[in-house]
Amino acid sequence: VLLAGGSRTVLRILDGPRKPPARLVLLDRSGPVDGPEAGGYDVFNHPFPVRRASATYALVGTDPGEPHRDKWVMAVSADGTPRRLFPHSWEPREHHFGGPAAEIGPSLVYAGEVHDGQGIRPGGAYVVRRSLDGDVRWQYRTDHPATALDTDGETVYVAYNSGALVALDAEDGSVRWHRALEVGGAPTVALSLVLAPQGHLLVGTVDGRVLECEASPGGRRDPA
Repeated sequence: VLLAGGSRTVLRILDGPRKPPARLVLLDRSGPVDGPEAGGYDVFNHPFPVRRASATYALVGTDPGEPHRDKWVMAVSADGTPRRLFPHSWEPREHHFGGPAAEIGPSLVYAGEVHDGQGIRPGGAYVVRRSLDGDVRWQYRTDHPATALDTDGETVYVAYNSGALVALDAEDGSVRWHRALEVGGAPTVALSLVLAPQGHLLVGTVDGRVLECEASPGGRRDPA
């Protein structure tokens, strides 16, 4: 898995024949260098792609034998030094899966879902904004997992596997607008989303389209 952020490019090894403790691989012009231990990785617990990142962030487990448990958000400095920031789950009795994220000043806003072995229950998916010391500034709960997330620092744009696009106020998490994603009147689902420099959203859909959407209520342009 490629981790981007700050001045480095970092590779993280997925679980496979080589068992933990796995290390991050730091890449620069001089070639690959072994970085800090990051433990095992699986596609449900550990995804944490952070847009607009000033540092490299990753989810790591504190137990090498069960790295999916007790995950922490970790930052890797430019010289490869790891630093634990805060537990991924702010509710001690909830087990949270990883998801898309973005950095806003000295805070992270990220999406995820609560896992209890029975699937997602009502309100079991969330977007949360947290200071880098772990304080929860706000949270927004829904019934469907987020597939993508981006921000301009004032608004957080979130795509869901239900086909919804939601814009949240970055300051307090309130809903600015909510709409269903459609192409020619037919519903579709966004798998990726990015805020382009021109101020509109580029949305990649499950049916292989790229849509250009206005980052405002009701706005939509023709698919490319």
